[in-house]
Amino acid sequence: MISVETVQQVQTLRYELGKTYEEIGAELGMSTKTIAKALLRPEQIVDGYQRAEPAGRPVIDPVKGRIEELLKGKDWAREKGRKVRRTARWVWRQL
Repeated sequence: MISVETVQQVQTLRYELGKTYEEIGAELGMSTKTIAKALLRPEQIVDGYQRAEPAGRPVIDPVKGRIEELLKGKDWAREKGRKVRRTARWVWRQL
């Protein structure tokens, strides 16, 4: 793992100064593979906090079940071949 400052140094050397991977590696003492990762996928090699679970959605989580229930539509309408229309405005009014 490397620090955010190191990733910024690598990006500066590559994009602003136009140095090659080998030149950056010699200057910072890093391998070319690490430099490639720092340029292409910095979020995977940077030290820092990452959530174990995705953040909750406090606005929609309490009503998510009700929304799913509303979007299923009426069974009687489907049996008769009618089209069940559920728009965002209709769902909002039902909530």
